[in-house]
Amino acid sequence: MPADQHSSGSAGRPAELDFARRVRESIRAILAANGGGPQPGPGELHALQAAAQASRPALQVGPFGQVRIGTGPAGPLQAGLVTLLLAIRDAQRDGTWPRLKACGNPDCRWAFYDRSHSRAGAWCDMATCGNRIKNRRLRQRRR
Repeated sequence: MPADQHSSGSAGRPAELDFARRVRESIRAILAANGGGPQPGPGELHALQAAAQASRPALQVGPFGQVRIGTGPAGPLQAGLVTLLLAIRDAQRDGTWPRLKACGNPDCRWAFYDRSHSRAGAWCDMATCGNRIKNRRLRQRRR
């Protein structure tokens, strides 16, 4: 996160919340592309890139020798974003990332894990979002 947006006091919280929302929308743009949507443009990735550039991960060794990646000295938001970026990196490495998608319902856009065999899932929940979209398309075709 840019230095001017980080603050340990309450004055920085609105800026931090705004930044976290922009990072969320960057991730959502990538997830939409995983579901067959357009590839995110540079502007859509800016907040995520800023979070990555501002991250300061630090290696930690636990009491039994397990090596972990921590966040070093950072505020709670920055620590959470580092953890999120590392989870995305791990999913990209282990091949599960393409299964993470954004719901195809423009009124929803929740992130979901596509467990379908064909990897063609488009909605977070077929009973709600999927059914609504299918019914909407049916009504459009009948007009």
